[in-house]
Amino acid sequence: MTKLLQKEVVCNKLIEIRKTNDFTQRDLARRLSVYQSYISKVELGQKNLNIFELKDYLKALNYSLIEFLKILD
Repeated sequence: MTKLLQKEVVCNKLIEIRKTNDFTQRDLARRLSVYQSYISKVELGQKNLNIFELKDYLKALNYSLIEFLKILD
């Protein structure tokens, strides 16, 4: 799998988790104390998250980093 395809898979999974939790981008942004545009950039693959940011992002979605990584494996 190419890096570009991997990135798309990660972004799509983050969107899926957000929507499953009935969060809008704005809801998630508020939980993370960031602008909605930040969430949009993450979901579009324009903003890369480091591991600590990803952990916080997933925590705001009530999702485990470990579970997320298992899905990607």
